[in-house]
Amino acid sequence: MKYLVLLSCLILLFGCSKKDATSPATAHFQDYTGRDAKGMLFGPIDTTDWTLDTTWNSTETGLFSKYNLSFNQQTVVASMWKPALRPNPVAVGSQSTLVITVDKANPSVPAAVRMAFAVVDANYTILSWGDVDDVNKQFGAVITHEASKYKGNTLYRLYYVVYDELNLHVYYKGHGDIQL
Repeated sequence: MKYLVLLSCLILLFGCSKKDATSPATAHFQDYTGRDAKGMLFGPIDTTDWTLDTTWNSTETGLFSKYNLSFNQQTVVASMWKPALRPNPVAVGSQSTLVITVDKANPSVPAAVRMAFAVVDANYTILSWGDVDDVNKQFGAVITHEASKYKGNTLYRLYYVVYDELNLHVYYKGHGDIQL
């Protein structure tokens, strides 16, 4: 009987594998927030898009590993950042614009900030990326959705960070889904 218990324990011990819950192999994009070319809301609204993401898994932070950023510090007030992508949905082969406006009156806005972004597919493959300076506390990046990289009728995710280029502290991070 004790051999049966020992054998059962060994099967359970070696037969179970632990998945890393912090790093999924694929992402599950469900919806997007619609905006026209002027940035006006229309159509579906995904309440998780274009807001502050408080936590990211290691795959998500790894998208920005080349910058050696610090994701461990507290961010500044979320309401002072206003991110949006326009238009959304966007046609394959055309362009969309990522805009992040910062509340200029807020004294906690650092002087030397940059924005980096990465557009990924459901396997976290980076399809487009960029890094831009702010202009008068507003960031803007034009993203071309080339037919060689993007497919129609597909959701993609755009991750973005606003960080201090001197101490590499991330002040704001978030995501938004793009419908092509």
